[in-house]
Amino acid sequence: MKDKVNKYSRKAKVRFIDLFQKNKHLADPLKKEINEPKHEVKGWPLILGYLGIFLIIIGIVDLLPIIIFPFYPNEISRVWAFLLPGLSSVIIGFCLALLLKGKDKARLGKFQDLILLILIWTSASVICAIPYMIPDYVGDIRLGGLGLDFIHALFETVSGLATVGLTVLEGSISPSQLLLGDGHCILFFRSLTTFFGGIGFVLVLTCIISDTYGISLYYSEGHTDRLLPNLYKSAKLVFSIYTGLVIFGTLLLYFGGLNEWTVINTPIGAEGDPTTSSFFEALCMSMTHVPGGGFATRNLSVYAYNSLGIEIIFDILMTFGGTNFIVIFLVLQLKFKKIFRDLDVRLTIIFTLVFIPLLSLISSLSPSINGTQYNFLEALRYNSFYYFSAANTCGASNTANTLNTFTRSTMMVYIIIMSFGAQQGSCTGGIKLYRVGIALKSVYWTIKEKYANNNVIFPHYIYKFGEAKEVSEKDVKDSNTYIFLYVLVLLTLTTFVLFGTDSNYTFLQCLFEVASALSGTGLTVGVTSNTQNEFVLFILTLAMFIGRLEIYTFIYAAKRFNDDTKDFAKNKIFRKKKVE
Repeated sequence: MKDKVNKYSRKAKVRFIDLFQKNKHLADPLKKEINEPKHEVKGWPLILGYLGIFLIIIGIVDLLPIIIFPFYPNEISRVWAFLLPGLSSVIIGFCLALLLKGKDKARLGKFQDLILLILIWTSASVICAIPYMIPDYVGDIRLGGLGLDFIHALFETVSGLATVGLTVLEGSISPSQLLLGDGHCILFFRSLTTFFGGIGFVLVLTCIISDTYGISLYYSEGHTDRLLPNLYKSAKLVFSIYTGLVIFGTLLLYFGGLNEWTVINTPIGAEGDPTTSSFFEALCMSMTHVPGGGFATRNLSVYAYNSLGIEIIFDILMTFGGTNFIVIFLVLQLKFKKIFRDLDVRLTIIFTLVFIPLLSLISSLSPSINGTQYNFLEALRYNSFYYFSAANTCGASNTANTLNTFTRSTMMVYIIIMSFGAQQGSCTGGIKLYRVGIALKSVYWTIKEKYANNNVIFPHYIYKFGEAKEVSEKDVKDSNTYIFLYVLVLLTLTTFVLFGTDSNYTFLQCLFEVASALSGTGLTVGVTSNTQNEFVLFILTLAMFIGRLEIYTFIYAAKRFNDDTKDFAKNKIFRKKKVE
């Protein structure tokens, strides 16, 4: 009996050994995974690895103007202005991305996503400034850049990425001259910076590689527009809607007058501009005005077309840019009841009905700063356009000079309108109507509760996309704090500009210019175009950068960077003492 048991035991052992040998390729990785710890990348190596992937995207943006050369073959000599920075960014990005290769990625630490966000946008600003900095010619070799110095090139780039639209291009490299000559690729590149700056680099990356990089980074860039539960699908839908609006805007402009067969009635001051337009111009203007950028292909912006019909089309495009993507999604679903119960939408309608008649009445009763006097209908036309431009932080202009339209009173009103901004979750800057609405509601609730019996408790809620949403004390505190910080930053930067600029400009004009830059609007009263002071341009560049990423981003990122620096110093001292 014992021999029989041993016989079966030997057979079972042989079978087990055979089975193990056959499945050794499955067992070894498992054994390796159990015995060997995973290599996990975290902290600054993780941040730099992620930055590398974004640098590849930024490099591709620099390379995209190459697609314009088949349509304008005479501009092929400008290709180096885009190839050099584009390929360099891709190569550097690839090298940094190797930090993540074959390793498990930890989650970004608290507020490290904000540090990464600032690094992404700083890198994009510097890399996209290079085509402006590269000289047109080096000896007999043409590189095709504009030859701007670093501060002017950085200003132009940040103005595009932050969807502001203020420009320092003038003279032989002004937009009109580039359009008339061989600068279509430069104008297209300016439009691209506005297009990608409006939607954000994080959203573009999320469309490509799902939500690997975390929802916190997505929200940090200013996106509150999760249309679908899945972040990847939501980002793709937002990008599809955004691109669809740009295409729709291009077609509206093209068939509305920006085409080859419609003769433009050239206004005074634009005599050198082409008298006909093209699909290229319609595309560039749509790419810059839907995201609220305001970069124009002609020196005089929308005024160069001298057409009420074209102005109305731009009003529509600017309103698209100032509308929350969720609201646009609800429009596509024909859910109008939910739309009109939204706080942002209601404030948009109320402010439009209040400010346009008010501004038009003031302009018709008193002459502008430049002495121009309008009747009420003329004032209504110009102030309606400027209201949509300021409220949606776009910066388009339908007069030869804003000072031809603005009085000192209306200038102050426009500062408030620009600072308010448009709807949360749109392409616009400023405080945002949602925060303004919460602040106004909090005033109403406070007065109501003080007046009523102390035992009465009123519910604090607002309507968001048709549904009642409770507003906590924290929400009210956050909104009021942000508004206070925004005003504080606005006044501080204005003080710097006032001391740095020409004495001919008043505090009100400097305040207007900084408010325009900080809110991402781009309307100007001449401070930007007339100043030669690089310090002033740097302050305005800083204002545009802060306005695009919002104030909290810099505060929390600075706090995290300070903590990381202290921890690194402590660890280094501790290790040194341990060795000794």
